[in-house]
Amino acid sequence: MAEIRGKFIDTESGEGIINSRIELRGLDNGLIAVTATNEEGIFEFKDVEPGDYNVIGKSPIHMPAKFSLTGRYKVVEPGVGVELRTVKVIL
Repeated sequence: MAEIRGKFIDTESGEGIINSRIELRGLDNGLIAVTATNEEGIFEFKDVEPGDYNVIGKSPIHMPAKFSLTGRYKVVEPGVGVELRTVKVIL
């Protein structure tokens, strides 16, 4: 089993985005797991089977961000790192 750890970051400020929804999805877009970022914008999925995934970050005031863990980024060992970057939506 592997772990996927990462940080959801506001591109403009460089700060972590707190209390955001992070989804782990299969390549078929099926939802596998959901977690939230902590007070530093860090998230983690534990006990992940090796395979191909999409990690999607969502925040009420930011554009969704997606990172595909496929090919050379495929989850095959413990401790896969992900950095999701997004920008604020100004209406």
